[in-house]
Amino acid sequence: MSELKLTCVTAVFNAVKAGNRDRLIRCVESVAKLAVSHEHLIFDGGSSDGTLEILKDLAGRIPTVKIILFRVITPLP
Repeated sequence: MSELKLTCVTAVFNAVKAGNRDRLIRCVESVAKLAVSHEHLIFDGGSSDGTLEILKDLAGRIPTVKIILFRVITPLP
């Protein structure tokens, strides 16, 4: 792979439940088509609706996709 030129960052949380499954897939596939050396970091905030499974499938097919899992912690008042 040539020198990395671009990092794209996408944050997701329960995209399937929100009705954005197809939009998520199109987003990831669109970034994959970029004509510049890149990586696509996708931060999942603890989805529980199948979003993570879709991301894992995409990452298995698109080598530039990296999934970062984190849990949103609500601060105390």
